[in-house]
Amino acid sequence: MSTSMTIYEVVPHASSFWRLRINGAHEIAFPNRDIARAAARVRARRHNQDTGGHAEVWVARRDGRMDREAVFVGGATGALCAEWRRQ
Repeated sequence: MSTSMTIYEVVPHASSFWRLRINGAHEIAFPNRDIARAAARVRARRHNQDTGGHAEVWVARRDGRMDREAVFVGGATGALCAEWRRQ
């Protein structure tokens, strides 16, 4: 089981686009914030299910501050897995 941690960040890019940044490097463009947030949660959950690694989703607020939106911890392949999401 891997104990790695992967951070998924949703950050603004240009005036109307958003990017999903994975561990501060790999970036994927999205047309709006909601689609980028959903993609980040899906990828983080899938990473956790496949590897058992810790995954967090951080989303930039409109004022520039970052909020932790989701945390996925636990093991892969049927082991206990927990998810936390901001309401």
